Amino acid sequence: MQLVNISHSEDGRHLRVNLGTDWARMFEQLVLAKVGLLMTRNAVAILERHMKYPALSVTSGGGKGASGHGGLWVNFGRLGAARAVHVRQKTGHLFGVEFANAAGQIVQRFTLTKESDMDEFFAWARLHQACAAHSAASWLEETEEEITPQEAMRTLWCCGRGAFQAIMAACVDSAMPVRVTLYGKSVTQRVEFVPRFLQTGEDWWLASDDVTGLHFQPKLFTRVSLEQQKKSNRGSRIIVRVAMEDDMTALILEAGCQAVEEAWNALLEGTV
Repeated sequence: MQLVNISHSEDGRHLRVNLGTDWARMFEQLVLAKVGLLMTRNAVAILERHMKYPALSVTSGGGKGASGHGGLWVNFGRLGAARAVHVRQKTGHLFGVEFANAAGQIVQRFTLTKESDMDEFFAWARLHQACAAHSAASWLEETEEEITPQEAMRTLWCCGRGAFQAIMAACVDSAMPVRVTLYGKSVTQRVEFVPRFLQTGEDWWLASDDVTGLHFQPKLFTRVSLEQQKKSNRGSRIIVRVAMEDDMTALILEAGCQAVEEAWNALLEGTV
């Protein structure tokens, strides 16, 4: 690392390096780090998965990027800053990169693991650290525009408190494959997994398997509803929509594939 754009915590255990804002180039090159822990968050939930960083296709104007399989969408215009991080722990060292929105809130983090290509990541960080030396981070004024599901939805049922936790518990009990989409103004991430465990806490809950984890705070949900969503092929499906402040979509939970939709509908009918 170069001795520019560096800050650290008082105890010296947390080192932060500010990076540039050439978003399209940064995200296109981050795939070279290969496998790591990819985490995306909004105000009420965190979705994380141990995976290879997906290759993004960038729009011609360079304003947005999306992975080929529809698992990650990034609105570069909503990002405000990026920084590489190094955390010294008793058990070893953690390296990664954090992306923040215009308000400075972390919306995505990619943490290296043993399977990551450390050399490629360090080269990536040095390149974009050098870029940061010549351009200050661009902080944009946020508006209330929301990234929403493309298909039209119709509310079927507004659920009571605890409905989302009950549905997740039923998914664990029945080994139900699900697709979870976490929505954000800057970053949206979608994963498919079979939740095997459900851990409860005072504020945070966790539904997980060996590589994927969905952390959520039910106390911050403003609405949980069953919605009928039209498909692009003229069919429809039943999904669970979780809203946060201002009725913005925070999470969508649905059947993991078409083959289990009948069982998914029965699960919902028996739970809520």
